[in-house]
Amino acid sequence: MNHHKKDKYFKSRNLFKEMALIEKQNKELKYKLNYYFLESIKLKKENKKLKNENKDLIKKLDTEKRKIRSLDNENTPTSKMPAYMKPNIEKINKYVPIKTKRKNIRNKRINIYDEMQVHETKVCKFCGCENIIQNTVKKRITITIVYPKKKVILHKNKGYYCKNCKKKFCG
Repeated sequence: MNHHKKDKYFKSRNLFKEMALIEKQNKELKYKLNYYFLESIKLKKENKKLKNENKDLIKKLDTEKRKIRSLDNENTPTSKMPAYMKPNIEKINKYVPIKTKRKNIRNKRINIYDEMQVHETKVCKFCGCENIIQNTVKKRITITIVYPKKKVILHKNKGYYCKNCKKKFCG
């Protein structure tokens, strides 16, 4: 073959390859275009459906608002009202006594005391372990009346927790 003929041959062969590649890309683009066209049709149908549904819901909302407005009127009989809007009317039984909290004046506690005793311990009273933690303080007031005097003592009992036997106790 002549050198000139070889160039023409290779040029035309390259052109065919490029044409085949362009045709392949063209097919892919047509496929994608068709796919997107079908998707747009689906979305348009769905959009139309949602708009109709929205209109129906707006109509229902308007009717419910009208119902509420009519029930909100003070001239509406309670028989036409739904149960959750009816006023709560409780029947009063005449024979049931009404209980009220009354303070007992004899139950007053004395806040002033003459002496204070603190009860504490260093060991667990169950197992004898010294590994204890104080966790509470209980207060108790005793009144000792010795004729003609009285003596008020505040007792503070400290509560402890034993880490060894895991029990709580007071000192």
